[in-house]
Amino acid sequence: CRGNPVGACYGYNAIGVLQNETELENYPHVANAQPGDLIFEDVNGDGVISPEDRTVIGQPTPSVILGVNAGVQAYGFDFSIEFNGQFGYEVANAKRSSRFGLYNFESVFLDRWHGEGTSNTEPRLTTAGINYDNFSSRFLESGNFLRLRNVQLGYSLPESVLERLRLTRLRVYVSGTNLMTWQDYSGYMPELYNNNVFDVGIDAGKYPLAKSVLFGLDLSF
Repeated sequence: CRGNPVGACYGYNAIGVLQNETELENYPHVANAQPGDLIFEDVNGDGVISPEDRTVIGQPTPSVILGVNAGVQAYGFDFSIEFNGQFGYEVANAKRSSRFGLYNFESVFLDRWHGEGTSNTEPRLTTAGINYDNFSSRFLESGNFLRLRNVQLGYSLPESVLERLRLTRLRVYVSGTNLMTWQDYSGYMPELYNNNVFDVGIDAGKYPLAKSVLFGLDLSF
């Protein structure tokens, strides 16, 4: 859309779930809708839900990209820590679409609509239809996250000990990578990269970052 970021999320704004026949009669809806289906906002106010009601509902480019690192050394010990984060953007969780066959479903489907009053956010479960075939704000989640990217603790032997061992340096350390991530996103990770600029921010099943813990020895003669 003109005037919006490249790759901006464009679709229907979901504002609730049809609970009964009365709401079905009172709310503008797409053809063949029934109780349990999503209510889409009538953006142009013509009383009909159509492609003209699609609008920009999110953007995949972070407004803030954060990186913080710090370190300290004392009495032979050294400690360093690094955080990174991104804020102010949305992730399109494509895994929230309905599936055919034997695929696993996301746990969010446990909160699906299955009768009046049971849910006003998750629609009824079907293999297709307006809830899954039309891209809407239902698929969008906050991408905000803060990650403990690296932390390291080391100890270097003093020179008096090194001389007796005929060494110039001996340092032992332990480090951890991607140990903790604080995020709003329900998927594995909201930090997504795609080769196609128009696919930025779409999670179709990205593999999560691996956590690792390393023990090391830095030795010099």
